[in-house]
Amino acid sequence: IEGQYVNIHNCMIAGFGTGIYKPTHPARNGIYLTDLLMDNINGISLSQINDSMSIQRIHQWPFATIGSSGTRKLARTGVAIYLHDMDWPRVIDCFARGFRNGIWIDENTAEAKIIGCLIEGLEGLEDYALAGFVIGGAINGAKAISDVVLIGCTANIGASAAFANYGFYVNTTSNTTMIGCSAAGDNYGYFVTAGST
Repeated sequence: IEGQYVNIHNCMIAGFGTGIYKPTHPARNGIYLTDLLMDNINGISLSQINDSMSIQRIHQWPFATIGSSGTRKLARTGVAIYLHDMDWPRVIDCFARGFRNGIWIDENTAEAKIIGCLIEGLEGLEDYALAGFVIGGAINGAKAISDVVLIGCTANIGASAAFANYGFYVNTTSNTTMIGCSAAGDNYGYFVTAGST
């Protein structure tokens, strides 16, 4: 995405390394993604968005391989939604299945709201650790992220004998608020390494 005030609505995007990508530079205003079906290694990766940004009703599912047998063919080794370096992003009523990381809010992001989202893992996929919702990250310590709010979100990742799987993983320098969220079947439902939750 290179333009200002971009609206992508009612489409299917499948078969790419990253389905929707906005590079770090230049900064842009207003991106609106609604009612999309997606199947990519990485779903949405956005950064440097000023003004308003909204992602609503995105359904990420292994559409291309759902008829195949075996968990590996259903797995997507990337991130369903990755956001960093922006203010006021909204992620509402989104679903993702089989990604290594579901929704990841990374550094220099302020006042993100994640509402009514469901991240589902794949049973039997034990090649790497999985996380449903990541606020911050494990690399280079706690990240500068301010005031993230999650409301009514669910992580059903599945436990692993080989790795630690997380429903909600928080490693930030600020506050993260969770209201009515739930984690099921994970090694760690809620894992807070830094910040206050």
